[in-house]
Amino acid sequence: MELEPTYTAYEAAAALRVSYSTLIRMVHKRALRATKVGRAWRVRETELRRVLGLDWSEGDESHDEV
Repeated sequence: MELEPTYTAYEAAAALRVSYSTLIRMVHKRALRATKVGRAWRVRETELRRVLGLDWSEGDESHDEV
């Protein structure tokens, strides 16, 4: 079983090009799913891709390849 990559809140904020505090605000507003591990937040790669709009399904015709 392969584990999915996860990112710290700081890494996820950098990927989304927002501040750490904005990312935490997104988590609290449930715009971004994250898990708290001890005192730190972790964000799954699939969640980052979803928020960035990169999680296209194969049958989705709304995103034509260029």
